[in-house]
Amino acid sequence: MRLIFLAKALLIAIVTPVFATGSCGYERCFGAFALGEGGEIGCVVGQRTVPDAANLARAICGESCEVEVFWNSCGAIAQSSDGTLYFGWDEMLERANLKALEACQSDEGARGCYVRDWACSK
Repeated sequence: MRLIFLAKALLIAIVTPVFATGSCGYERCFGAFALGEGGEIGCVVGQRTVPDAANLARAICGESCEVEVFWNSCGAIAQSSDGTLYFGWDEMLERANLKALEACQSDEGARGCYVRDWACSK
């Protein structure tokens, strides 16, 4: 009897679909980078709302930091040799890194661009 019950429970668990949730357990998994003028960075992932992600990232970086939010995707930060930070995001990490680098390289006068940090919230 106990074996039949366990088999039914297992079958229910296997065939019950998970509807539109990311690995964080929410429909949208928000992440954020907060960027400071002095090169400070705050980063969080797996948050339920935009305000949660933005407020936590800003709390890490500082109140004057500019916040960039992304969801169900990856965000990347590129930095130029003078310390300026650039943000890019995409569903794929490689493209997020490329977009951040492109933002840096398209800024006239920016040199020595490299990806400084990245994070995914899916």
